[in-house]
Amino acid sequence: MSGLVQAFGVEIAIKYQRISKPKSYGTLYWQFNDAWPAISWSSIDYFGRWKPLQYMAKRSYPDVAVFCADGRVVAVNDNIFAVQALVIVKVQHFNGTLVYSQTQPVSLNPN
Repeated sequence: MSGLVQAFGVEIAIKYQRISKPKSYGTLYWQFNDAWPAISWSSIDYFGRWKPLQYMAKRSYPDVAVFCADGRVVAVNDNIFAVQALVIVKVQHFNGTLVYSQTQPVSLNPN
């Protein structure tokens, strides 16, 4: 379970740092792999097997991503070309009742 908690914690950090351009342009996490077989913070064990953190890190870096943070919706485009997208925002109660809905076409500039 501690590996999953670590993975979700790093995912949150990656999202916030990706939407913080130009203050932050990336994330490095310690420690990538192990030099010896042991229980550690690495994302790949001594034998080359992926731990939950490595799967989460791979999933957290798509070229185009939409994040919800601090009550706002932020889109990130790390491509070198513009991307046309349709943003659909829906807020629902846990019982499924729709509270808010908005659809908006957007053009995401490169970088």
